[in-house]
Amino acid sequence: MAFLTKGKKEDLRKLAWEMGLSVGEDLRILDIKHLIVNSEKYEEASIKNLFTNIIEERLEKIKNDEQAAEEERKKAETGS
Repeated sequence: MAFLTKGKKEDLRKLAWEMGLSVGEDLRILDIKHLIVNSEKYEEASIKNLFTNIIEERLEKIKNDEQAAEEERKKAETGS
C-alpha cells in the first residue's frame, strides 16, 4: 500500500474512478486511499501497475505540454 503515497490527489481520484469507485470532491487523500484499499476490487499488484500507469501518463502529459509551450515560445521569438 505504500505505493499509494507516490502520486497526487488527482492520481488517486483517477485510480478510484478506474476501479469503479465513487469519489466525492470533498474527500481527503487519506479517505481516498482508504476507499481504494478497502474495495473488494483491490488487488495490490494490479492496482499498483494501474496507479503507476496513471502517474506516468500525468507526467508525460506535463512533459508534452512543456515542450509545446517551449516550441510556441521559440516560434514567437523567431517570428517577431
